Amino acid sequence: MDIFSDIKQQDIIMVAFGKSTEKMDKARIRRINDVFQLEYFTDNKAFHKNFDGDNVIQQIRKLILTSFKECIIYTNEYDIVIFRNKNNDLIKRRHKPTKSVVNTTHDKQKNHLINDGREAMFLFDLGICDKDGVVTDKGNKKFIQINRFIQLFDHAFSKISFNNEKIRVVDFCCGKGYLTFSLYHYLQNIKNIQTKITGIDLKSDVINDLNRISKKYNMTDLDFISGDIKTYDDSLDVAVGLHACDVATDIFLSSAVRNQAKLIISVPCCQHQLFRQINNKDLKPMLAYGLQKDRFTEMLTNTLRVLALRAKGYSVDIVEFTSIEHTMKNVLIRAIFTGILDKEAESEYKKLKVMFSITDFEGDSI
Repeated sequence: MDIFSDIKQQDIIMVAFGKSTEKMDKARIRRINDVFQLEYFTDNKAFHKNFDGDNVIQQIRKLILTSFKECIIYTNEYDIVIFRNKNNDLIKRRHKPTKSVVNTTHDKQKNHLINDGREAMFLFDLGICDKDGVVTDKGNKKFIQINRFIQLFDHAFSKISFNNEKIRVVDFCCGKGYLTFSLYHYLQNIKNIQTKITGIDLKSDVINDLNRISKKYNMTDLDFISGDIKTYDDSLDVAVGLHACDVATDIFLSSAVRNQAKLIISVPCCQHQLFRQINNKDLKPMLAYGLQKDRFTEMLTNTLRVLALRAKGYSVDIVEFTSIEHTMKNVLIRAIFTGILDKEAESEYKKLKVMFSITDFEGDSI
């Protein structure tokens, strides 16, 4: 009788392999939504392979016969231990279950697109989860914000058709790489979309560390470069720019439009350029207070950016997003290229600049 005949793929939660006999140091198979993912380590590098449920038993059989001497198949009903004895025969033992699948469909706190570090171990290197893949108390806020960003990103991304085999994504001002790594994992491993992602930032020491993490997990189509976003001039499909301070947001948007991005995601911050220029005698009582003027400047700056994008053929919306780097709530701008130039938006852009005496605005480059 086949030792695997009574094991149903739909019952499998995870499979852990032990006692390596080949180059693989360790391996495990995890259920990710409706597919399974094999993760294995060789020379401290992680490799991943996705496959559907019909092939999971075949994969387990292959690994236990060629690369490992034992495995534990975790199901809701049993922990099934399979090992090879001295005669190289396969032996099976059943034990009480130690893992379970929790239904979180109606649990808004746990309904994440990226579940935890057990599916994305780069989160450990970024300080969000522990070595077992469990999100820490310190990293929980960033973890929630990452998932919120992915959710907002996917809402727009799913509306676009890409003709090329590999999607080109550039993360301008990528910072510590939280969202860059998460986007790569989401597109490449969860949605199974071939993606090439580049993160750009000025801090060379941070960039070197991010490239180290990418190499560690064998993320061959994810790289980070140190440089000024002004100099970027290459084709792309998706442009992401979060927390690009002041005019850096406008430089990013200009680059995204110039390089014909189909989707632009921007979270602006620190709107200083217009703050020094805004002047409108009818609104003088309101603008006399620094706090109110600062908030009004943010709205005006982002309105001009939206109008500039619409004039260049983008459909734009603005949603609320809680920033990863700050506790305040920011706006997130999503722009999808339609090719329809909005002449009315161009006219409104010019009128607003005159209305508030704006003569020097980096957004003109968009």
